[in-house]
Amino acid sequence: MSGPSTPGTRFGAVTVVVDAVAGACTIHAPVKRRGAVTPQLRVTTYHSLEEISGAYQAQSRIGAANPVAGDIARALKHAGQIIKAKRR
Repeated sequence: MSGPSTPGTRFGAVTVVVDAVAGACTIHAPVKRRGAVTPQLRVTTYHSLEEISGAYQAQSRIGAANPVAGDIARALKHAGQIIKAKRR
């Protein structure tokens, strides 16, 4: 789903699409599944600034050991900043 036709901002292997009006974002991230030859694409939607903030905290802790989690944390931080700016 993440490709040249997908709108959004890339952070390494992760793409984030922010809907600032709704206060939501969608993360497209590769996930290595057990037994899979290639990574699968996982799409996760966060529906509020509180969900985004909680997910950011969790991913930033994991990000030290996992580069994709670090990309997800940066994407969530970006989404949160855009949504906060829109609310002002």
